[in-house]
Amino acid sequence: MLFYNNLYAVIGNTATILYWLFPAISIVYLGILIFILFNKKDNKFAIPIFSVLISIILAFSLISEASISRMESNFLDNELAFNNAVKQLKQEHYIIDGDEYTINAGTYQIGDESLFSSVPTQKVMLTKISKKHGAFLFITIDNSKRIEGYAFVPNGTPLEWNPAYIEWSDPLDLDGNWYYICIYK
Repeated sequence: MLFYNNLYAVIGNTATILYWLFPAISIVYLGILIFILFNKKDNKFAIPIFSVLISIILAFSLISEASISRMESNFLDNELAFNNAVKQLKQEHYIIDGDEYTINAGTYQIGDESLFSSVPTQKVMLTKISKKHGAFLFITIDNSKRIEGYAFVPNGTPLEWNPAYIEWSDPLDLDGNWYYICIYK
């Protein structure tokens, strides 16, 4: 579950099936054990039932916090690479002519392979925020339901990112420019 982003980049939507496979098998196993316990009235199945039940509860309660912690550590381990990627993308896609700025919005490939562990899709979406500022979304997951990734938003929220359909993490850096976001389509 913690490596869902990397797994999704490699095998696509099959990762979602694998993501739910362990909890589904655990619940089926729990059901079988409870059926045997009540059918045979044999208490030796009480310990496996209790252990499976506890592991299911722990998995679902801790996975969210562990996933958030992993996202934060992926960013902090590669913060310099993320900032360098933004600088490089600005040089390539910001056209400055005196006081006039042109920002070429779009989706581009990332040239830095060191970010693959954090951004397995190797894509970044550049969105214009204002006349001189753009937001960069380093995409980790892009499917028919949502886009997730590390967002560099230096001057507020892009207008086309409707706040009703976005979940934001707490700031990942001290300046409050980096977030992990999920945009629902």
